[in-house]
Amino acid sequence: MLQRSAFFRGRDWRSQLFARVRRDLDYISRYSFRGADRYRLDGTYHELDELQSDYASGRWDRRSLDDVNQSLDRVVDDNRLAPRDREILRDDMNRLRDLRDRP
Repeated sequence: MLQRSAFFRGRDWRSQLFARVRRDLDYISRYSFRGADRYRLDGTYHELDELQSDYASGRWDRRSLDDVNQSLDRVVDDNRLAPRDREILRDDMNRLRDLRDRP
């Protein structure tokens, strides 16, 4: 977690946030999730892809960010995750909310 804290203390973490969330999803999906667990993870990847695409095109909105957060929330609440993995994804959700709430 120390490395995560250092990453988010940097000046440009917002520009790399989506890549960071994807990297964290890749990290937690290293287990072979099946069924509903896999379905929720795949849905989160899909929502994140759409958000990244919209953001890169300058046409994103806060609702898209909320969709990603809701999808992450379902993964955190409903998937079989280690406590540390839940903590990582909750931190990502908080960072996304911070991005959403910035003017």
